[in-house]
Amino acid sequence: MTPVAPDTPPVAPDTPPIVPGAPATVSRPSRPVLLVAGREVRERTRAKSFRVTTIISVLAVAAAVVVPHALSSNKKTVLSVGLVGQLSEPVVNAVKGTTVVTGVKVRTITVPDLASAEAQIRNSNLDVAVTGDAVFVKRTVSESDTSSRAQLTRALASAVGLLRGLQANGIDLPAAQRALASPPLPVEGLVAPTPTRQSQRTTALLGNILLYLFLSLYGTWILMGVVEEKTSRVVEVLLATLRPRQLLAGKVLGIGAVALIQGVLIVATALVCAAATGSNYLKGTNVSLLGQTFLWFLLGFAFYAMLYGAAGSMVNRQSEAQNAAFPVSVPLLVAYLFAFTVLPANHGNMFLTVLSFFPPTAPIAMPARVAVGGAGLIDVAISMALMLVAIVWLARVAGTIYSRAILHTGKKTTWREALRKQAATA
Repeated sequence: MTPVAPDTPPVAPDTPPIVPGAPATVSRPSRPVLLVAGREVRERTRAKSFRVTTIISVLAVAAAVVVPHALSSNKKTVLSVGLVGQLSEPVVNAVKGTTVVTGVKVRTITVPDLASAEAQIRNSNLDVAVTGDAVFVKRTVSESDTSSRAQLTRALASAVGLLRGLQANGIDLPAAQRALASPPLPVEGLVAPTPTRQSQRTTALLGNILLYLFLSLYGTWILMGVVEEKTSRVVEVLLATLRPRQLLAGKVLGIGAVALIQGVLIVATALVCAAATGSNYLKGTNVSLLGQTFLWFLLGFAFYAMLYGAAGSMVNRQSEAQNAAFPVSVPLLVAYLFAFTVLPANHGNMFLTVLSFFPPTAPIAMPARVAVGGAGLIDVAISMALMLVAIVWLARVAGTIYSRAILHTGKKTTWREALRKQAATA
């Protein structure tokens, strides 16, 4: 009988045997996924490219909010009108009343004579000058000019000309002014007006831009990361302790967290700049659609991250990465370009409806359809349910493709071959 060494630990009866080269087992399957995700977050956030793109994005968003507000603040909001000579009280009241008609704020200045008024207009100290016979401006106002100065000039010419005509015909001016001051008749519409949904369209436009950029950018990050690990043979070391599906899931989760970090920084910058400057640049956003857009980002990223990961596992050289990414990005590009043609028209069509239920295009097409009033909550719920089913199915398919192709070298694996093998073993 062979004696047992006293320092040999007892082996539990249900402990599985350790097979050389097989992935090590862990008590919690989620722990390896979280470890890979943490590694991705650390590496991506420390990368110079991440810092540069984040700084540029934050500065661009801050400029997009602050600059329009600064330019609009510098515009002249109050126009100066010179009252030349001794004008009658009805004319002065008519000049001041143009504020109600045009919505332009007016500041009246008494000018002794026409020569002084012309000099002040040439020096831009006056915007308009009014006499009893004419209205003077620096440059002739064209019919197509819709500026505040042009609107004010036309209103002054009409009001003063009307008073002059009434006075020339011997009509009592105070009585005429009282008659002209009567409120307009109410306008009764027989059919409800079509809503413009400007806020929804603004939110969908901004959301589609961010969705397309983020899904394309971070999906490409996943693809390039998989290709880099495969070509450098780092993946062989990682797979010594991890299962392929755990490695792919951790990479998707980690890069998705990095995308959320950058997205939160960009949105927070926009909100802080808008609040600090008092800008109304973001007042066109719709909170409900913004929340839906965020959910679509999460669903879209989960869907495309799996696709990009599987595509990267089939690539054997860095030079083939862009070619592998193009077929995956085509549905995103189609939905993105089509949404831009639909949103300005403020109405949807049958093709947009089909795209909104098709999982690869739904993250961009459905918010656009909601913005133009073509989809309700039931449509959104159905589309999201289909998207969840597609994500679950794609996770299995992409995980299998990744497991088989990540260690494959030599001839490049095509999507047709990968799907044929998947169907044969399903």
